[in-house]
Amino acid sequence: MGKSESQMDIMEKSSKPGKHRWTAAEIGLSVLLLLVSCALAGLVVLYTSAVKGETMNNMMRLNSLQ
Repeated sequence: MGKSESQMDIMEKSSKPGKHRWTAAEIGLSVLLLLVSCALAGLVVLYTSAVKGETMNNMMRLNSLQ
């Protein structure tokens, strides 16, 4: 039992190790994800420094009251 020509074509196409080229949409979304991640990390750093600064100010006020 031999395989038909169309079955052979399907087997050849599926077994070829082709390189996946990124499309413009994939590149754009990856860059956008990277920028949003960096912005989020920056906001976390700013928030933690603000909270830490507020805590330090509160401790200074308490020390000056005593």
